Parts: sequence; C-alpha cells; structure tokens
Amino acid sequence: MSYPFSLKEVSKMFDIPITTLRYWERQGLIHLQRNDGNNYKEFFFDDLSYVCDMDIYHNLGWNKSELEDLYSMDFSQIEQTLRASDLRIQEEIEKLQAMRTRIEKRRAVLDRIQELAMRPYSESELGMEKIVSTPNDKEALIKYGKPLLTEFVAMISLTGDQETLEYGFSVPKDFSYGKVLLQKGRTDASYVVFLLKAPAKELVFPYKIESLRPYIEPHVRNIARLYSKPKELLCHFLLTAYDEEFQGPCFYNEVYAQL
Repeated sequence: MSYPFSLKEVSKMFDIPITTLRYWERQGLIHLQRNDGNNYKEFFFDDLSYVCDMDIYHNLGWNKSELEDLYSMDFSQIEQTLRASDLRIQEEIEKLQAMRTRIEKRRAVLDRIQELAMRPYSESELGMEKIVSTPNDKEALIKYGKPLLTEFVAMISLTGDQETLEYGFSVPKDFSYGKVLLQKGRTDASYVVFLLKAPAKELVFPYKIESLRPYIEPHVRNIARLYSKPKELLCHFLLTAYDEEFQGPCFYNEVYAQL
C-alpha cells in the first residue's frame, strides 16, 4: 500500500483533530513525508502505525513525556507506565465523583429554596443536626473554614427587651469541634420555617441585627399572627444568587423560627 494519506484523511480515519496530528508531528511523535509534487505533508501506510500507537496511549492518559519515551520502553516499562496512568485515572474519577456530589448538594439547595418559597411558614422539624460555635482562632478557621462557611447560621434570640445575636455553623452530628449551641432532639421545641432573602450589599457577613431587622420583622409579625411570637430565629445561609426584586446579588437563607 504505497498510496499517501492526507492529514485530513488520517484525521477522519482516527477521529483525531488535525491540530493534534500537527502537534504530534512537531514533537517528533509521528512521521509525515513531504510530497515533492505539491509540497504537502502526507502519511504512508507504514507511518500510520505511529499514529495508531499515539492514539492508543494518548487515550489511555499518557502524558507528553511518556509518549516521547514510548519507543525506548521495554515490555515491563510499558506495563509500569500503564499502572501509573491507571492510578491517575482513578484519582480523576474520584475527583469527578466528589464534584458530582457537590453538584447534587447544590441542586438540593436550589430545590429547598423553591420549596420554601412555595410553602412559607410551614411547621417543620429542625433541618440541622447540630449547630456549633464559630472557631475562636485563626488556625481553627483555616482548618475548618471551607466546609463551615457554607453552613453559616445566625442565631437571633427574640426573648427579653432586646434581640441578641450569636453565630454558629450547621454541622453533622458527629462533628466534634467547637461548643455545641444547639442539637436536634435535645429539646421538644417546635419550629416553622420560611425563606429569607436580602440584598448582599446590605446583609454583609457576618450578619448584624441592624441589617437583619428590616427583613426579619415582617416575617416575625406574620408568624405571630399565624402561630405565636417566635422565641428564636435560626437563620441558615443557603446561597447567593441574583434576585430580580432587589436587582442584584441576594443572600438566600432558610430560617427556623422556634415557637
């Protein structure tokens, strides 16, 4: 088989972009021959074996250095490199699985926001297993900050003459760091839950009573009218998203009002 194949034809044969073939050729990984008649670079049948090898090992996750060393490897070295490639692929699979878990969790948050919007002031069990105090030193915040900051809780006490505010984080029940401020099942308190949203430019972290008050007071009045005046509000941050009502980024929170 002495007839030549163009770059376009080999690209179609192996389903490899022409740009990739040209890159491999520049790196000396495959060989093309220049046609003296039209000055085009072409493949002949014996050149295709190199393309086939590059295609196989490139699709197995080999990096540039490994591809360059292919033809200096013996059987055992190829086997060793395949094992290394397999480990890299397994690591990527685990990363993708973790990413998928985070996507599912974020979609669950969006579903929760829609549910709260459709059913305001519904009676509910507490949706958090445990709330712990915020880390009191920088090292602890660095260690636990990433997972905790996505589970921020502002605990607003409405008993007495003046509201008080304490910060915490919603954590799994087996989380051991910090002072436990509230744990599900330890009290027989009853709750109603509602969606609280406020513009991010006004309700900056950490939340302040003064900035919260204009947004929580209408809900407190509604709950007092429907049930009784709440004793405490547990304001659990969900996410930040653009909101048409406020014409800008908005903090979305689920709030458990203890009756």
